[in-house]
Amino acid sequence: MESFFGTAAKATKNTAKRMSLAGRIAKLNVEMATQRNEKERHIKNIGAKVYAIFAKNKQLDGKLVEEEVASELSLIDRIDEHIEDLQEEITRLQAEFKDIAGGGDSNVVDASDVKETNDPNQK
Repeated sequence: MESFFGTAAKATKNTAKRMSLAGRIAKLNVEMATQRNEKERHIKNIGAKVYAIFAKNKQLDGKLVEEEVASELSLIDRIDEHIEDLQEEITRLQAEFKDIAGGGDSNVVDASDVKETNDPNQK
């Protein structure tokens, strides 16, 4: 009987750890999606700035374009680095999750490619 309770206690503890890891992974995936959206916003800003320069001068001056978009490009580089760090952390947590689960769990899915949509018809 003692073995049964020991096994049950271990299973409960592992389940709690797995739930905690799953929550952390989900939170990191949401943060990664937010960072990707932020990157897209900066890319659109770059396009708008380049077009504004062209519309004003009817030509592109490389030096002027570089001056206008340098800060956006720098922000994109930092976002890319942060996304890489998040992905590394997710990979580490997923490996830890699998170790606790005993080599893998078919109930865990990789949501790193989930895209946010603003479609009001989608439920």
